[in-house]
Amino acid sequence: MVRTDFPTLTPRIRRTCLFAILNEERKTAYLEFKNGPSYALPGLARYRVNVFRQRGHVGAVLRLIPIRVKKMM
Repeated sequence: MVRTDFPTLTPRIRRTCLFAILNEERKTAYLEFKNGPSYALPGLARYRVNVFRQRGHVGAVLRLIPIRVKKMM
């Protein structure tokens, strides 16, 4: 994490941004089951998106999951 001068995202902006990346099926799944989607860019990477409610507001954690996992030494 890096501190920036960007303003804090308000709950309204977070919800708008998150719902912009969800299709209708995924919005319904989130609203009904509170379940986040995953996305893939073939040959590049997958992204896991956890969408959740905290203190009455929408939040999310987005993780990059590489297609090729690095070997441990």
